[in-house]
Amino acid sequence: MYARYTALVILTCTPVAYSQQAAPPPYRLGGLQPSGPRLSLTESWGTLRFDLTNLTDTAHDARVVVFYPERPDLRFGREAWLPAHSRLTSWMTVGPAASEGKQSTNRDLKYQLYKRTDGEFREFLPDSNERLRARANIFVKREPTTCIVTDDIAGDATAPESPDLSHPPFAAVQFARVFRLARGLSETVTAVQDRFLPPTPDAYDGTDHVILAGNRIAEDMIGLQAIRHWVQRGGTLWVMLDRVDPVSVTTILGDDCGFEVVDRTSLCSVSLVRPGEDASKITPREYDAPIDLARVRLSGNETVLYTIDGWPAAFSQPLGRGKVVFTTLGGRAWYRSRTAREKRSGFEHHLDLPVPHTELDRLAADIYPEPVTAGLKPADLEPLIAAEIGYKVVSRQRAGAILFGFVACTLIAGLGLRRVGRPESVGWLATLLAVVTAGALVGFGLAARQAVPATVSAVSVVDVAPGNQEGSAVGLAAVYRPNSGAVRVTTESGGLVQLDTTGLEGQTRQLIHTDMDERVWENMALPAGVRIGSIRGQVRLGEVTAIARFGPDGVTGTFRSSEFPNPVDSILLSPSADSFGVRLQADGGFALTPDNWLPPGEYLTDGVISDRQQRRVDVYRKYLTPMPQHLVGRTHLLAWVEPHRSLLSVEADERIQGSLLLVVPIAFNRTPPDTKVMVPLGFIPCSPVGSGKLKTESTIGVEQALRFQLPQSVLPLTIERASLILKIRAPGRTVSVHGTSEGTKRSIREVANPIDTIRIDVTDAALLKPDPEGRLRFDLHVSNTADLAKDIRAAESGWRIESLAMEVVGKTAAK
Repeated sequence: MYARYTALVILTCTPVAYSQQAAPPPYRLGGLQPSGPRLSLTESWGTLRFDLTNLTDTAHDARVVVFYPERPDLRFGREAWLPAHSRLTSWMTVGPAASEGKQSTNRDLKYQLYKRTDGEFREFLPDSNERLRARANIFVKREPTTCIVTDDIAGDATAPESPDLSHPPFAAVQFARVFRLARGLSETVTAVQDRFLPPTPDAYDGTDHVILAGNRIAEDMIGLQAIRHWVQRGGTLWVMLDRVDPVSVTTILGDDCGFEVVDRTSLCSVSLVRPGEDASKITPREYDAPIDLARVRLSGNETVLYTIDGWPAAFSQPLGRGKVVFTTLGGRAWYRSRTAREKRSGFEHHLDLPVPHTELDRLAADIYPEPVTAGLKPADLEPLIAAEIGYKVVSRQRAGAILFGFVACTLIAGLGLRRVGRPESVGWLATLLAVVTAGALVGFGLAARQAVPATVSAVSVVDVAPGNQEGSAVGLAAVYRPNSGAVRVTTESGGLVQLDTTGLEGQTRQLIHTDMDERVWENMALPAGVRIGSIRGQVRLGEVTAIARFGPDGVTGTFRSSEFPNPVDSILLSPSADSFGVRLQADGGFALTPDNWLPPGEYLTDGVISDRQQRRVDVYRKYLTPMPQHLVGRTHLLAWVEPHRSLLSVEADERIQGSLLLVVPIAFNRTPPDTKVMVPLGFIPCSPVGSGKLKTESTIGVEQALRFQLPQSVLPLTIERASLILKIRAPGRTVSVHGTSEGTKRSIREVANPIDTIRIDVTDAALLKPDPEGRLRFDLHVSNTADLAKDIRAAESGWRIESLAMEVVGKTAAK
């Protein structure tokens, strides 16, 4: 019932009597303007802020309903409890606005006000001839959008051309605007002006980045929870820790907030270092005015983006399908003033905006990477859900018996009529038998359909946030009803289901958000049968944990779930996106060795799989091709479970079907000291030295330095053997691997004309010394063809690396 408390209720004085003019209406509706992270309507879901006034002596339940004039059959509503003599401010979500064929920058919204009378909502009509009232709102086409929350809730929406940067909100807004300049986005930055944030994650559907640059929302628990749910769905939150206390972040990250702010200081000399860069080669920048820095001690689960004097200057942490990016250093360290000779910024209202440093260009790409089209779409789950919902048709045996009886009766009747000399009667008798047979088939079919109760089902992918005992679900839902008629489709915790409305034209459907935090589809009538649609929302999972450790034979771990004791068809995804088959024991334990590795495209270890398992394998294949960005670089356990309750409901006695694919991040405990460990391939990510990308194919030779990052949970580690497994096709070329010892490059192995997997075992201790950050370096060289005239085909076809991995055996350092 927390939604009741998301509204702001302000007691007002009893209305005074008006002389010489009519008394105001007892109920008034004001506002209905876009609010929160967006101040305009767009093609995504958004939020409207409204005010309700009750001048009577009685409290009432009120309902506000809005719709777009071009779609009068689809309406959105919000219920709220309105005390006597009070004014209430609240929010409601509204669906996407139409953009096709619309050139105007405004969109009209028509609205109605209802109050509950005698148990029913009845429309309250003002003293006007208009039954429906309309209000115009600004419409802006969807683009990458940034909103910022600062401590000052007045006057920081649009910073002037030359803002007073001593005023923290102006400085934060300018930093956000320079970030958008670095990323090639527009100059628009929306500053949230409301005292409290919207209570629903749908409010942020039209937003790509939310920036926290103040502490005024620390006590807005509902607003912070909505941001957390939005991030879990795939949003990006940027926290300026030089302006934000960690308590504001704890509500969002939950138990996963492992870092600690040690102290706060300021610097006049700044050297920003990216992991892998040589700090001694970077020239510090000097500043007259000190720049604030929050010095943070990390837990080891974060990804460091930049450091300064050994402290993190920027780092990130995943949360569900989204991520949280933290900066600890003030904005002035990331950009410089624009000189008079330099070209203007290109922003219409901020021509002299500062110039981003190279470090901000790279950081901006981390905050807003190039969008990647997800492999799995809700429609891809339809084969799986279709097999789990519906009713039994008449069996082949029964249908065959009925048809056989029809043929037999027709034949016997024909022979009998022929004997009595009335063969002409066969026509009408055969017709009568056909009608009886058809009636029998219809009767048995109706009986079979009625024998199955109303059923709801959902097949969803759930990204688990262990620290919050919940997950963000997205998938497909289905509703089966044996009879046609009106339904109330309900979702809890602000979830949203959108069933296919084909054939439902002419119905005026309403999506009502109640004050019990439910969403209910009203005025919807469905025909008998199955109706499918998309669904998303938060799922309460209870305690879900996956903990592992590296040991002598590989990885051992435990998966625990208070709600789902019997997960099946599980796989483990390594940081290098390799798949491993996992067999969970009765107590949740599992062991992983190199034998569990699965070739690309395979996701189960069973030799013979059922039809249901094959459908799950198809889901794995589409979900992991291409690999979702939030899974890259981390270890996850994926497991199928059957929920005991559905994300949606239609009737009280409905049957619940469906399945969930849990995506659980695995936390690695530190291996005890003086323990032998084997780190399997897939758990040692490979990247090029420097800021470039690993080159995996070309038509010319290449030499590139590679670094292999050992897991933090086994460091410090004395390495006994490192095995480089390289699958490369390089016809007509020579591939060589080199190591470095005391600054001298040494050849390890050279292979001519490789066309298959190469395994290179390195046991020389001088070449197996990790750097202080736990990285091994090797150089890979692919030559040009020896004679282009003889090997012209090989030269044209080039070379290609299909896979590159490393396996390490060693012993953790003794105490």
